[in-house]
Amino acid sequence: MYKVMIVEDEYLVVEWIKQKVDWERLGLELAATAGNGRQGLELFASDAPDIVITDLRMPVMDGISMIGEIRKLSHTARIIILTCLDEFEMARQAIEYDVTSYIMKLQSKIPDIENELEKAISWLDKNASREGSGDQDGQALPYKLKSALTYMDEHYTENIGIYDVAKQINVSAGYLGKLFARHELGTFSARLNQIRVAEAKKLLLSNHKIYEIAEMTGFMNTSYFIRIFRRLEGITPGEYRNRAR
Repeated sequence: MYKVMIVEDEYLVVEWIKQKVDWERLGLELAATAGNGRQGLELFASDAPDIVITDLRMPVMDGISMIGEIRKLSHTARIIILTCLDEFEMARQAIEYDVTSYIMKLQSKIPDIENELEKAISWLDKNASREGSGDQDGQALPYKLKSALTYMDEHYTENIGIYDVAKQINVSAGYLGKLFARHELGTFSARLNQIRVAEAKKLLLSNHKIYEIAEMTGFMNTSYFIRIFRRLEGITPGEYRNRAR
């Protein structure tokens, strides 16, 4: 499950997005909110969210400055900018930071925001699949990262997140997220989904029911399992089983 952070100093805007977006349908977790860029940067370093929705004009640190600092920590995090018409030229300055998209505050509706989130999800899925499919030289990976990957391989059936794995290898979640990005392994969430789906494909050759396989591979529910499987494989678990047979 990908994690989202909202950075916005207008409380009502935060609550509007927080309450109205169908996070469960999208398979997303709203992990954190911040009221300014400085706080957002600190939370990004500790929480390592996969998607950041951010305002531009904020106290303490503006959105552009925060985005520039975030890009020093991660090149895979997707960034969606909340902007007004009079801020659009300012928003264009963020192009160099690989901003995913722009949402016009007053004109946009929740379906527009959900559409941009789905685009970010698609990028994360494809990027993780592409980078994870290449031959990684295990010896070239740092010890901490290899330890994290080993722990994920051994505990993917459990309800684990980046915090849990980081704690096991004695690093911060932010640092672990940086390791994944630096060594082009995609995001933590995407890598974990890849592991789970790979194991699910093996189990689909057995007589286990779909909901049993979802539970056995660590997915929170059957519908989420089916959604992630289809994202990564292009077909549902049931269709995969029928083709395999």
